[in-house]
Amino acid sequence: MGDCPAEEDFITVGRIVKAHGIAGEVAVVPETDFIAERFAPGSVFNSSPREKLTVQSVRPQNDRLLISFEEVDDRTRAESLAGQELLVSETEAFELPVGDYYGFQIIGLTAFNREGQQLGKIVGIEDAAGRSILEIENNDGRIIDFPAAFDLIDQVDIEAGEIILKLPSGWEKLIRP
Repeated sequence: MGDCPAEEDFITVGRIVKAHGIAGEVAVVPETDFIAERFAPGSVFNSSPREKLTVQSVRPQNDRLLISFEEVDDRTRAESLAGQELLVSETEAFELPVGDYYGFQIIGLTAFNREGQQLGKIVGIEDAAGRSILEIENNDGRIIDFPAAFDLIDQVDIEAGEIILKLPSGWEKLIRP
């Protein structure tokens, strides 16, 4: 087991769901758009309890991947990995097209409306029926569930730590009670 950087330096690229078979293979739900590149044999992940795992082989199965890791050679060991996240350093993130961002880049940004009024800080991103929802904590500590729709985001400035949103009419209904 090697030393790993602090947890906030990692992004999740997959989750181990369960053991598969008796030879140590695991079923993984990928959480990346770069499946072939990210899960190629030889790829190294950190698992959520900070253990290095190296892909030995991979094959698709429905919406999952069946992966053998060099460090796992039996079902008992594979079962112990169920529920763990597969992590890579943020510095290993693949470059995205202009205008696309990773969640870790968006969380922590200060949200403003087009008039410059601060709405709050983005504290999370939830997936709701295949659509991303920005969770913005306002000054009162309440959460605004704002749809991360392309037409509602006016500007993202990662360096300045800001995101400018186009507020639709009735947006106040997005504030959790």
